[in-house]
Amino acid sequence: MKRIRRLGIIHSLVKSGYVVVKLEGKNIRTGTKAIWNKKEIGIVNDLIGNIESPYALIKLVNRNMLSDLQVGDEVYYVYQPPKKRGRGKRRGRRDELRNRGGKGGLPRRILSHRGRNSMQKHGRSHKR
Repeated sequence: MKRIRRLGIIHSLVKSGYVVVKLEGKNIRTGTKAIWNKKEIGIVNDLIGNIESPYALIKLVNRNMLSDLQVGDEVYYVYQPPKKRGRGKRRGRRDELRNRGGKGGLPRRILSHRGRNSMQKHGRSHKR
Protein backbone atom coordinates (compact mmCIF):
# COMPACT_ATOMS: atom_id res chain seq x y z
CA MET A 1 0.00 0.00 0.00
CA LYS A 2 1.39 3.37 -0.99
CA ARG A 3 1.37 6.13 1.59
CA ILE A 4 1.61 9.70 0.41
CA ARG A 5 3.21 12.25 2.74
CA ARG A 6 4.00 15.92 2.43
CA LEU A 7 7.52 16.57 1.15
CA GLY A 8 7.52 20.35 1.43
CA ILE A 9 6.94 23.63 -0.42
CA ILE A 10 8.55 24.61 -3.72
CA HIS A 11 11.28 27.14 -3.01
CA SER A 12 12.51 27.80 -6.55
CA LEU A 13 12.36 26.51 -10.11
CA VAL A 14 15.50 25.95 -12.21
CA LYS A 15 15.32 26.17 -16.01
CA SER A 16 17.52 23.11 -16.46
CA GLY A 17 14.67 20.89 -15.23
CA TYR A 18 15.09 20.90 -11.46
CA VAL A 19 12.86 22.05 -8.61
CA VAL A 20 14.19 23.07 -5.19
CA VAL A 21 11.82 22.12 -2.35
CA LYS A 22 12.15 23.18 1.29
CA LEU A 23 11.72 19.93 3.21
CA GLU A 24 9.44 19.45 6.18
CA GLY A 25 10.55 15.96 7.18
CA LYS A 26 14.07 14.66 7.60
CA ASN A 27 13.55 11.03 6.61
CA ILE A 28 13.58 11.51 2.84
CA ARG A 29 15.92 9.43 0.72
CA THR A 30 17.33 10.14 -2.70
CA GLY A 31 15.43 8.24 -5.36
CA THR A 32 12.04 8.97 -3.76
CA LYS A 33 9.20 9.80 -6.16
CA ALA A 34 7.85 13.35 -5.89
CA ILE A 35 4.13 14.01 -6.51
CA TRP A 36 2.33 17.26 -7.31
CA ASN A 37 -1.36 17.57 -8.14
CA LYS A 38 -1.75 13.75 -8.12
CA LYS A 39 0.95 13.37 -10.79
CA GLU A 40 4.47 12.09 -10.46
CA ILE A 41 6.66 15.05 -11.34
CA GLY A 42 10.12 13.63 -10.70
CA ILE A 43 12.60 11.98 -8.38
CA VAL A 44 14.54 13.40 -5.43
CA ASN A 45 18.02 13.70 -6.88
CA ASP A 46 19.95 15.30 -4.02
CA LEU A 47 19.54 16.68 -0.51
CA ILE A 48 21.22 20.04 0.08
CA GLY A 49 21.50 22.60 2.87
CA ASN A 50 22.15 22.17 6.55
CA ILE A 51 20.39 19.86 8.97
CA GLU A 52 18.13 22.54 10.44
CA SER A 53 16.71 23.63 7.05
CA PRO A 54 17.27 20.93 4.41
CA TYR A 55 16.25 21.26 0.77
CA ALA A 56 15.58 18.59 -1.83
CA LEU A 57 16.61 18.87 -5.46
CA ILE A 58 13.99 17.17 -7.62
CA LYS A 59 14.83 16.22 -11.18
CA LEU A 60 11.69 16.57 -13.27
CA VAL A 61 10.53 13.75 -15.50
CA ASN A 62 9.49 16.27 -18.14
CA ARG A 63 10.82 19.84 -18.42
CA ASN A 64 7.44 21.02 -19.77
CA MET A 65 6.05 20.64 -16.24
CA LEU A 66 8.09 23.67 -15.14
CA SER A 67 5.47 25.99 -16.62
CA ASP A 68 2.72 24.32 -14.52
CA LEU A 69 4.61 24.51 -11.20
CA GLN A 70 4.75 27.67 -9.09
CA VAL A 71 6.78 28.76 -6.10
CA GLY A 72 4.81 28.00 -2.94
CA ASP A 73 3.05 24.88 -4.27
CA GLU A 74 2.98 21.82 -2.02
CA VAL A 75 4.82 18.70 -3.13
CA TYR A 76 4.25 15.20 -1.75
CA TYR A 77 6.17 11.93 -1.89
CA VAL A 78 5.49 8.22 -1.76
CA TYR A 79 6.57 6.95 1.64
CA GLN A 80 8.27 3.59 1.79
CA PRO A 81 9.01 2.22 5.25
CA PRO A 82 12.67 1.40 5.86
CA LYS A 83 13.71 -2.15 5.14
CA LYS A 84 14.33 -4.35 8.13
CA ARG A 85 17.93 -5.39 8.36
CA GLY A 86 18.21 -8.74 10.02
CA ARG A 87 21.09 -11.06 10.43
CA GLY A 88 19.83 -13.37 7.72
CA LYS A 89 20.78 -17.00 7.74
CA ARG A 90 23.78 -17.68 9.90
CA ARG A 91 25.72 -20.43 8.24
CA GLY A 92 28.55 -22.46 9.68
CA ARG A 93 31.26 -19.86 9.21
CA ARG A 94 33.69 -21.84 11.32
CA ASP A 95 33.41 -24.83 8.95
CA GLU A 96 34.11 -22.65 5.91
CA LEU A 97 37.29 -21.31 7.50
CA ARG A 98 38.43 -24.79 8.49
CA ASN A 99 38.23 -26.17 4.94
CA ARG A 100 40.45 -23.55 3.33
CA GLY A 101 43.77 -24.57 1.89
CA GLY A 102 47.02 -22.68 1.73
CA LYS A 103 46.90 -21.61 -1.94
CA GLY A 104 44.51 -18.78 -2.67
CA GLY A 105 41.99 -19.79 -0.07
CA LEU A 106 40.69 -22.79 -1.99
CA PRO A 107 39.28 -25.74 -0.04
CA ARG A 108 41.70 -28.61 0.63
CA ARG A 109 39.73 -31.14 -1.37
CA ILE A 110 40.07 -29.04 -4.52
CA LEU A 111 43.79 -28.58 -3.92
CA SER A 112 44.32 -32.30 -3.36
CA HIS A 113 42.33 -33.05 -6.52
CA ARG A 114 44.50 -30.65 -8.51
CA GLY A 115 47.59 -32.30 -7.07
CA ARG A 116 46.50 -35.75 -8.28
CA ASN A 117 45.82 -34.51 -11.79
CA SER A 118 49.20 -32.86 -12.08
CA MET A 119 50.93 -36.05 -10.88
CA GLN A 120 49.02 -38.18 -13.37
CA LYS A 121 50.00 -35.90 -16.23
CA HIS A 122 53.66 -36.41 -15.44
CA GLY A 123 53.40 -40.20 -15.29
CA ARG A 124 53.51 -40.59 -11.55
CA SER A 125 51.07 -42.50 -9.41
CA HIS A 126 48.75 -40.53 -7.16
CA LYS A 127 49.44 -42.98 -4.32
CA ARG A 128 52.71 -42.64 -2.50
